Amino acid sequence: MLPRLLRPLRALYQFLVGDPLILSGVVLLFVLLLLLPVGLAPLHAVLLVVALPVILAASLWRELH
Repeated sequence: MLPRLLRPLRALYQFLVGDPLILSGVVLLFVLLLLLPVGLAPLHAVLLVVALPVILAASLWRELH
């Protein structure tokens, strides 16, 4: 039962850590979530505009190659 539960988590970990672009996008999103309570709205917008396209482009690049 436990291996069945851990398999998706391991696959997600390998997906996120396997590509530096995806990892950098995830780190940017994590920083965005950490700064959310601080109230830095302009920084949130910049991080969101940068992080999401990085993750999406890296995912698409990875699927196509």
